[in-house]
Amino acid sequence: MQEPAASLEAGAGAGPPEPYRVRGRVLLGYLVLSQFVGIALVLVATRQLVAPEHRDSLDAALLGVVPYAILVTLLLRPISRTGSSIRRLLGPLPDAAARRWAFEAGVALVGISLAFAYAIHLPLSYLAPGFVESWVLDTEWLLPTSGQHLVFAWIMSFLTMVLVAPFAEEILFRGLLLPAWAGRWGARKAVVRSSLLFALLHPEEPLGAFLFAAVLAVVFLRTRSLWLPILCHVANNFLAWLLLAVGQVAFGTDPWTIAEFRASWWQGLVGLLIGAPLLVRVLRHMPSPREPGVMEERAA
Repeated sequence: MQEPAASLEAGAGAGPPEPYRVRGRVLLGYLVLSQFVGIALVLVATRQLVAPEHRDSLDAALLGVVPYAILVTLLLRPISRTGSSIRRLLGPLPDAAARRWAFEAGVALVGISLAFAYAIHLPLSYLAPGFVESWVLDTEWLLPTSGQHLVFAWIMSFLTMVLVAPFAEEILFRGLLLPAWAGRWGARKAVVRSSLLFALLHPEEPLGAFLFAAVLAVVFLRTRSLWLPILCHVANNFLAWLLLAVGQVAFGTDPWTIAEFRASWWQGLVGLLIGAPLLVRVLRHMPSPREPGVMEERAA
């Protein structure tokens, strides 16, 4: 069984599939464009069609999914121009063992992200409590707590976090941007730089986001299948969404106070105790298409 470092070198030597190499700045332009156009469309549409008192929950429901949908639509152009397709980019389907591995990896990364979140934001709660209260503890933008369209907002929040975002982000960051930068700077620098960009776009928890992106980048380079990073991402986001939803149902919809956040420090410790050993385990047993029975080729 190869260690992660060795598998990264193997990926670097093999190089990314040639049809997937697209200019990085073009991909970043599509990312920025999709965000601006998506946000503008949602805000203009809701202000034209929805009464002011009902906009908040509807805005929250649409501001996630619409930019991602536009991003995937834009990415179809460079993929098709290189003679490839979404189906080919996704690669071979994982078998049951690899899917279980992806779920375990998602659980491990949730635990590590929770630990990093407390490691960063707990000290900040003493240095800048207002920032933590408004930036970290207010999750209304992720899971609205009021409004006429609340049920619709929850459904769209689930679909965005658990399905749409993992699919769109993995196509962009691991499927296209990582091979593009690997062809220019090499695999190691591509992993670091694409993971830094991913972390910048997830500023609520940058350290956990960086580690998350780096692990999924290594998975893609090793397996040559985008399905495994997508499944890891789905598992990670599903657990994060579930924890947030259960917290709202069980403890009410009022945002946490700084005192309540500080008193919950033990949750970060639990995340570390569960996530760290599980992450070591999954990294040591990372699937590889070279191992029989781990990956099944898509049926013709």
